[in-house]
Amino acid sequence: MTTQQAQHTPGPWHKNRYGQHADWHIRRSDGGDVAQILTNEIDAAFIVRACNSHDDLLAALPDPVRLEMLADWLDRLDTALAEDGLPKEPDDIQRDLRRWAVQARAAIAKATGGQP
Repeated sequence: MTTQQAQHTPGPWHKNRYGQHADWHIRRSDGGDVAQILTNEIDAAFIVRACNSHDDLLAALPDPVRLEMLADWLDRLDTALAEDGLPKEPDDIQRDLRRWAVQARAAIAKATGGQP
């Protein structure tokens, strides 16, 4: 059985308001509504900014395969240090790399609807 994943409305999106006391609308490029929001302009602008930057943010993150390679490399480094009798306590660079890899995995999963 094949499951088809729904696609989001292509961007860029824009915010628009019809009248001083009207609701804010999130609109697609051809002018059609994506959403009507019963909120303020700041929230509407944030939604538009987040949606319009989604693809660029994903492209800026490292490839998940490279993240796995980094994690594997860090594990091998830990093993090599332990085998050589060196302290297993990771240095600042190793800690930063591990934290960065975890954060990047989580960001990719959150943006794509997957699991970290």
